Amino acid sequence: QPAHSLYAVLKGTASATGAFGTAKLDDDAKAMLFVPGNDDKLTFTVSKGAAVRFCVVDASNVHSVRRLAKESPDVHFPHAKSLVISELLTALDDPEFDFVMARSYSEMPWSEFATWPRPAPEEKPVHQQTKRQRKNFGSWQSEQRWNWRVVSATIPELPPPEVVHAGRERCELRLSSSYERRKHDDRPFGFEVQFEQVTPPDASLGEVAAWGPGDEKGTQRFDAASHRQEKHETVFANHKSYIVDVKDTLPARGYVFRVRVYYGEVEGPWSKPSEEASTPARGAPSKIVGSSVQALGRGLTLTVPRPFDDGGSTIKGLVLRFRHHDSENFPGAWRHVGSFATKDWPLQLDVTNELLTSREDSSHNHSYEFSVAPYNRLGVAPWSGPTAPCATNNEEKAVSYGHGAFDRHTRHHIPTDDELVQIATEEGKKLYEEASHYVRKHLDDLFDEHAHSVHGPLVSIGGSLTASLDVYDSLHNYRRPNARPDYSAQAWLCHWSPRGHKAVAELVAADPLDACSTHKNAAPLRGRVVLVKRGQCPLATKALLAQRAGALGVVIADNGKCTALDQYCVPGADRSRGEAWARLDLQRPWAGVHIPVVLVLADSAAHVLEHFPVGDGMNGTVAHSLFSEEEEAGKGGEL
Repeated sequence: QPAHSLYAVLKGTASATGAFGTAKLDDDAKAMLFVPGNDDKLTFTVSKGAAVRFCVVDASNVHSVRRLAKESPDVHFPHAKSLVISELLTALDDPEFDFVMARSYSEMPWSEFATWPRPAPEEKPVHQQTKRQRKNFGSWQSEQRWNWRVVSATIPELPPPEVVHAGRERCELRLSSSYERRKHDDRPFGFEVQFEQVTPPDASLGEVAAWGPGDEKGTQRFDAASHRQEKHETVFANHKSYIVDVKDTLPARGYVFRVRVYYGEVEGPWSKPSEEASTPARGAPSKIVGSSVQALGRGLTLTVPRPFDDGGSTIKGLVLRFRHHDSENFPGAWRHVGSFATKDWPLQLDVTNELLTSREDSSHNHSYEFSVAPYNRLGVAPWSGPTAPCATNNEEKAVSYGHGAFDRHTRHHIPTDDELVQIATEEGKKLYEEASHYVRKHLDDLFDEHAHSVHGPLVSIGGSLTASLDVYDSLHNYRRPNARPDYSAQAWLCHWSPRGHKAVAELVAADPLDACSTHKNAAPLRGRVVLVKRGQCPLATKALLAQRAGALGVVIADNGKCTALDQYCVPGADRSRGEAWARLDLQRPWAGVHIPVVLVLADSAAHVLEHFPVGDGMNGTVAHSLFSEEEEAGKGGEL
């Protein structure tokens, strides 16, 4: 009467009858019969010349039986209850299933021998036992070692680990197992994971990409009770899956993982290796996904979520750019705003400068798109996709602040003391410093020098029909309480300019100065007020070209034909009567202009150029003599 038995027909046919019923076997079907040990009687009827193989299944060969069931899908296990392979494996993986492997045999009823746990004989209390009845301590130790040997032999081989996520210094694995410790047993039970490098790092990536404090191979243990469990849908229903984090891996390498069960003092067999998992190399953070924008006050608020991957190094900053959604009347290229330090996620950035305020009129609806790129010591991430266009709030009176009207953004934020201190080895510090130099150069390439350079005085234009051209020598003078401009000149607002909209920014000269063709100095014009000279083309053309270059406002200096801002200067209007110029013009040429446009006399422009250096951002300052001489009347062909 074996504990459990396995029968196979090598030749001919046979039928087996027992408590399970009747099962037919033949060599053509490659059928096998697994008989649990609680069957008291088994009868075989074989054909003439048949050959039947019999095998006792206990702790000594249970692994072979498991392997046979797993690796032979064409093998069928006939049974009255239709025992299939998955059910057989379930039975063989059950710790309560008795795989006793006795060292010596003794006569006992089969019902007791096949039952786990076996009924213990009644014993008297120790103080009532004779010396002969007390178990020898050495014998007890020997029995315990033998029992653990049986446990070790019956622990199943687990499926290979499944790699859920491969990080630079840690990998998340899913372990699948149906084996559990016996009830009321508090001995240590869990999983031992072995990791080993199989693919070295690519030398072309550089040393810093593969550097780290981890190891190429190692072994770690995980207690089963302290890791989350979930039903594993891809294996048998009785299996549970455990999620574990294997730490101390290295970047830019290929690893395989094996797992085995540990229980008390013994371990089971190692599983087959997992599929190779490639750990990412150290480098730039991942691209940010999911940024959003909303209108808040007179500006826009950008909410930036944390990148999925920091690149293996702490994120130090964020580069920001934006563009107007209307690429026909405004610059279609991205505008680099600057760099911002990152502390808390999600990061919120309030952008108010260089934005135009929307008006109730749908033709003056100003929407903007944003894009960001985080960076660390090792690189700059790719730019994120543009956010959904977001319009600024509608306001009757608003001010657009450009360059010179706000504090400059810093170039970048890469402190030199925090992260390097945490790196233990001198090799790591050296590699990080070399990478930081590369990042600084990359950020310098993205840095808009014109946005952080001074090209002229600070001016304020627009706001009302009678508003003047106010000139300030510096931002400090503009911010003083009850500040008075350093120079103020009469300015005449265009009829098609947005009312109540004022622009405050540096004054920069156009190149060419008549502004009748595409600007050669388009980069310095962005976010500033542009000074152009009257003549050679319609005034609407000058304003539209300046706006497409990114200007926040336009100052048109007369070419000398005007002595006053009246109808002799521009027909059909007079500033002294509160009338805006160009009010007799057709709407179509001015339909795309959404920024303040003012006209000043030549003498006023010459005075500004003489006392306040105004450059074009490319070739130096503009001479005031260009506006001192009166040009021939009628030359210019303004509308």
